[in-house]
Amino acid sequence: MTKVLIIDDDASMQTLYLRIFELEGFTTEVATGGAEGLEKAAASPQPDVILLDMMMPIVNGLEVLEKLKKNDATSHIPVIVMSNYSELNITTRATQLGARAYLVKSDIEPIDAVKNVRWVLGNK
Repeated sequence: MTKVLIIDDDASMQTLYLRIFELEGFTTEVATGGAEGLEKAAASPQPDVILLDMMMPIVNGLEVLEKLKKNDATSHIPVIVMSNYSELNITTRATQLGARAYLVKSDIEPIDAVKNVRWVLGNK
């Protein structure tokens, strides 16, 4: 079963995406912040894909993405950024760091996140 790691400090977003992915047949895990997300990404079994929020306290999404991609143990995991932060410099930087997609939460339906995960993993 495909494992999705959701790294987001917003409890309502965690719950929403946890439910939608489980209803669609995915195994899901939640990390409530960047540091916890980095730990869970490196732990076994590793996620097949990561959904990453940008705006988090202490360790923000760009920092998490950079650390994931610099770590040999996690660099292979595809990351989809899901944030309400849509400034061009942030989206560009996330793409440069290796994000496979950048979704603006307020512009999509939750099922669109599932479609993007399937696209990134090649499960059309």
